[in-house]
Amino acid sequence: MENHGILNWSSWSIVRRTQVLVGATGAFVTILVVLLARLNLGLPPHSATSDFLFDLYMYSVAPTMTICDIFGISYGHVWLWPIGVVLNTLLSVIVGTVIGWMLKKFKETQT
Repeated sequence: MENHGILNWSSWSIVRRTQVLVGATGAFVTILVVLLARLNLGLPPHSATSDFLFDLYMYSVAPTMTICDIFGISYGHVWLWPIGVVLNTLLSVIVGTVIGWMLKKFKETQT
């Protein structure tokens, strides 16, 4: 028994759409960064590619490192990366909520 109201993308509000899109993007980027970090790519130091990947890595792990510092969890803990994916997904959903709310207000002023 499927609920067609939930599965129908066009019936969703713009806020829910942006929450799903931005949350999924945040989770995907975090998983991608974790996988790239595990590959140990031999990039030349101070190249544009290595600087970009380092910045992307630091932006994606900064919230997790902050939470670990607050609660005294070591950076080598086995749950560090799953915590990072969940935390970054939640932060992305919050950002998606704000963006969706602004788009909804903008759309209301246009009509």
